[in-house]
Amino acid sequence: MATAPISLQGFPALRHMLRTAPRDVIPLAEAALVEEAQVIFRRSQMLVPVQTGALKSSGTVSEPKREGSTVSVELGYGGAAAGYAMFVHEFPPDRAFHQPPTQYKYLSRPVEERQPDIERNMAKRIENMIQKALADGQTRQSEGQ
Repeated sequence: MATAPISLQGFPALRHMLRTAPRDVIPLAEAALVEEAQVIFRRSQMLVPVQTGALKSSGTVSEPKREGSTVSVELGYGGAAAGYAMFVHEFPPDRAFHQPPTQYKYLSRPVEERQPDIERNMAKRIENMIQKALADGQTRQSEGQ
């Protein structure tokens, strides 16, 4: 299977936040990571070569996994077509034709494109979720008065 794991291991500020944050924030970080993975996945769906549609339809984004202070999701293609997914992902244009805009490295390229902004995007997503939760709580509180 062609996979691209995304993990908070490479993001020291977010890892520190998760270690020191109240337990309520960790699910928000998981949700933010899944949202970022979905952005990458949607981009990869535009790039994955389509001959029969089997490879494109085999794409997945896993549920978040937590191990200590590390949260991760895995993006991948393959399933029953794992060998084919890896072949298509790794063979460059001089070895295999891909009809533009599809291309080889259909998963790793979107990860690489998004990588510099993942930490900032996740922090913003978490901040927005917290602000929304606070606003919802204030709304419910004022409705109860």
